[in-house]
Amino acid sequence: MFKRILVISLVMFLLTIAGLQSASVVSAAGNADKYIQKFEDNYPAYLKNDKVLADAFLLKYNNSEAQALVARAIWYMENGYMVYGHSKYWDTGFIDCSNFVSLVYKDLEYSITSASKNYNQVGKKVAGVYSRKITGSSKYELVGIKNLRPGDIFTFWAADSDGNGTHIGHVAIYMGEINGQPAIIQTNSDRPTAIGINTSFKYWYGEHFLEARRVLDDASQFPAKTWQASAPVIPAVYQLAPQKPVMMPEDKFMTNINSPSNDNNATSANDTKTSSEGIVDMPPFSDISGHWAEENIKQLQMTKSLSGYPDGTFRADNKISRAEFAAALVKSFKLSSITGKVFSDTSAHWARSYIATAEGHGIISGYNGTSFGPDDLITREQMAVMIVKAAQLDIEAQGNIADVFSDSFKVSAWSRYAVLIANQAHIISGYPDKTFKPQALSSRGEAATVIINARSRND
Repeated sequence: MFKRILVISLVMFLLTIAGLQSASVVSAAGNADKYIQKFEDNYPAYLKNDKVLADAFLLKYNNSEAQALVARAIWYMENGYMVYGHSKYWDTGFIDCSNFVSLVYKDLEYSITSASKNYNQVGKKVAGVYSRKITGSSKYELVGIKNLRPGDIFTFWAADSDGNGTHIGHVAIYMGEINGQPAIIQTNSDRPTAIGINTSFKYWYGEHFLEARRVLDDASQFPAKTWQASAPVIPAVYQLAPQKPVMMPEDKFMTNINSPSNDNNATSANDTKTSSEGIVDMPPFSDISGHWAEENIKQLQMTKSLSGYPDGTFRADNKISRAEFAAALVKSFKLSSITGKVFSDTSAHWARSYIATAEGHGIISGYNGTSFGPDDLITREQMAVMIVKAAQLDIEAQGNIADVFSDSFKVSAWSRYAVLIANQAHIISGYPDKTFKPQALSSRGEAATVIINARSRND
């Protein structure tokens, strides 16, 4: 049994945690005793049920962003010492359902509303997931579980105060199937720290289920996508003083950058290997035999810098995006993780960490201060600038670009030097008609060749 703490006046509790400043623990007179009593009353059931489910989830933790998000929710359940209430946790120690979901997502660098009524606008609806009443029974069942993924957000309806309508009255984070049952983690008033895990949709949760919403992209389910999390929030004021030492998350729950599992070798259910681009590595590629870039593609395949598609193809003539090329450079040149700029259009993108790392190394820049255009297809002159910076070419350009390419007047001023350097270093060549075609879109085969050419100079 935990020692009861009686608070008559202001109580200061110094929380000594590595890397964090001490936090004040304050509770109004009379409330501290009530919250501690509730904690003690519910803790045995928590250990028997919720803790067992949490441990079962963490036992299969795979270093993916989606599982890291669920793991952070579990951290708050065990270490947050939250009390249910409609206030901001970081200021007061109180939490409610939408503030909890928003808090967890924010720790993984996603901006999610803290108003439950607006969760019908969060992410996108997951198709094929609904609840239904079991024939001949008053119970419900959840349908379409196979369409769900860890990190999805469940919404539940509640009746309006006047009884004439409904609104979203509760939200929760889907954890995945645990011991064969779909599980959600959420605020729950009868849990020791206001957070608990539910696996039954037979009653209230089935009757009131509205829909599932998805914020995370496909790549978030696999460790090949790199991610970073901020430290958990320690509130300025605790309503429930921590009843045991608060432990910070292990490194594997903070980032998977430089993790052994972050090598694009994550296996999916059918033993394919999934890359951060959301496509999978299934060697050998069936469509590169005889292609002019075949050998270069094979070399990059060996280093897992560019991956193929689920049908076993590489599609060398497909165009490549700015995000895909930036990610390939980070992986190919083994660039160390640097906290670079996160653009407004990359904050929720699968390549967020790659783009931030490339920006931190000075390899890429945006169209302006807020936009990078990650899904825009990359042009030859953009590729020239990025590869010259990534390869750190220590040579001086000779001559004038006008003497090299007949369409040099089409080359943008900001890329002229890089285009000339890349050509003279034999990284990017022109066409037989002496043109460079700076605004032409680059293909996956060309990207592979450019990277191999640049790496050959550094070997």
